Amino acid sequence: MRTLAQDLKHGARLLRANPGATAAAVLALALGIGGCTAIFSVVNAVLLRPLPYERPEEILHVWGSDPSRKLDFGPISRQRFEQIRQAATRNKELFLGSIRMLANAIDEKDPYTRGHSERVAFYSALIAKHMGMSSEEVERVHLSGIIHDVGKIGIEDKILRKPAALTDDEYEIMKQHPRKGEKILEAVPLLKEMAGAGLMHHENVDGSGYPDGLKGSDIPLLGRIVSVADAFDAMTTDRPYSKAMTFEASLARLRFLAGKKFDPDCVTAIEKAAAAGELTPARARRASVAARQADVAVASR
Repeated sequence: MRTLAQDLKHGARLLRANPGATAAAVLALALGIGGCTAIFSVVNAVLLRPLPYERPEEILHVWGSDPSRKLDFGPISRQRFEQIRQAATRNKELFLGSIRMLANAIDEKDPYTRGHSERVAFYSALIAKHMGMSSEEVERVHLSGIIHDVGKIGIEDKILRKPAALTDDEYEIMKQHPRKGEKILEAVPLLKEMAGAGLMHHENVDGSGYPDGLKGSDIPLLGRIVSVADAFDAMTTDRPYSKAMTFEASLARLRFLAGKKFDPDCVTAIEKAAAAGELTPARARRASVAARQADVAVASR
């Protein structure tokens, strides 16, 4: 029987020989289907990608630039294959559930922002969808929306909970939350790489935002998308210093600020979502409630 180190070396050789293959698929093959469930589950959970195979025999194909190429690793039992799929799904749900629970903990610190992160994630995913992004990219954008305010866990409650507009000094402290978020995500490098750009949702396309004063396309697309989603939720939610606007009035405000504060393409995308009937208060509430129910289900396992 090969050792784990030998298995990993074998996987590295497979990757070099088949550069178009996904790392997760080759790792699964290299470790042997019967004994790699735990490791493969972790890989898939971290990468946030479901298994791309419908039948066990399909794992024999390397999904690369040349789909006709095959690797023969012997027979694979359906039972083992399903164990891998189920373990990967469970770990992904646990991973996402943990992220959502952290976001919910932040939202719960301020009664005015309860459910904010999930709504921003919902709006962000709609924008990504109507910008023509792939399902995998939409998932990344959704995750960015969930974690966009993670840095607020490092902001004092008296500032987050203040039932009035912030003073200049308090606002300067609040503006530190994107940097604090970066520090927090350093503990999970792959998560930061995949979705960390959403932390830049306070950058404005005219360069007037923070923390770096980036302009236009210098702001990562995920940051520009979450910026529109975050602002839309702020406009449509009661706050201590302002009453909620209607969805229609909020969309008009976004359009007015397109090219100044917001990316015009992102604004157009959220307008398309509204025109398609996908952007409604009821749908936003359902998305938030469904996410919380999913958290309860994950926590009870």
